[in-house]
Amino acid sequence: MGIDLNGATIGQLNLATDNGTITINNRFESINGITPERINLNKGTDTTLPDDILGFFEDMFRTKLRAIIFSRPTKETNVQDAIETLFIGNGWTKGINYDRETGKVLFSGKEYIPDFIIPGQNMCIEVKLLREGKKSEIIEQINSDITGYGKKYSKQLFLVYDLGVIRDEKEFKRDIENSDNAIRVVIIKH
Repeated sequence: MGIDLNGATIGQLNLATDNGTITINNRFESINGITPERINLNKGTDTTLPDDILGFFEDMFRTKLRAIIFSRPTKETNVQDAIETLFIGNGWTKGINYDRETGKVLFSGKEYIPDFIIPGQNMCIEVKLLREGKKSEIIEQINSDITGYGKKYSKQLFLVYDLGVIRDEKEFKRDIENSDNAIRVVIIKH
């Protein structure tokens, strides 16, 4: 049970005063309805995400991801590390604004673990590294992930880092993305 303090709900209360200002030294649950997932605790600035959350991430990945990958990735974790670098560069905190390799979903006896989740947004991000000869396999994985993740996440973004396999992006994405924009495929070419 928390304590209400001028619209702030504090979990474990640990307050100190400094010139009349109240500083929260422990985890808080919300301030005037804004949860930790929607505020950057490190900088103390509001990092409220836009309504079109999938569009926000698509824009960020399209404009910044390729620029921070200097050499050809050899495994998916290389791309995941670059994405985490973008999150950290935006001032996000792991476990608050995003998390990695958590948010397990069980579906028909199979376990699905997204590469990233965005808490409070009901969103997951899955990274796929597309190499020569793996296009059909990646499409099958994405289709399977959509079913599994759909049990828990209403918004899903699949980032496909293409090492020169996809010739027609629209054709690749057409049948994966759905009409209500709850599933988005972002293709980044190396």
